[in-house]
Amino acid sequence: MAEIFNNRVCVFANELIAFDSQRKVGCKSGFVSRSNYDKMKANRHIIVLRRSVPGSSALVDFETMRQDVKKRYIQIYGDPRAEIAAKTQKSILEDAIVYSNAAYEFFSVKYRYDGDKKLPPRRLTNIPLMCAS
Repeated sequence: MAEIFNNRVCVFANELIAFDSQRKVGCKSGFVSRSNYDKMKANRHIIVLRRSVPGSSALVDFETMRQDVKKRYIQIYGDPRAEIAAKTQKSILEDAIVYSNAAYEFFSVKYRYDGDKKLPPRRLTNIPLMCAS
């Protein structure tokens, strides 16, 4: 799984590291031994942008990885750049939605339901949207 960190495409170190039962790191689909990962990190063949914290693996800058490691990663998990592009791409509908003062005024002043109830202010933040023509 890819993630953007400091405007860089990153992958989780756990996805790279083959499962090490003694240290309880890595995953079954990992393909780099823990010792090899540590050597690559020391030799700057991979750059870790965020160290691991409890509950979250370290983030490795995808572009700094060696070509053979990138190729193997893409074979197993798919291209992380394509995954990020798919996540960040807006749909046509999202581009067409704009803020409308008229819609906000209608729902905050004129709109009533169940007799004479008005929408609470916290609900109005989600409503003033409409499609541009």
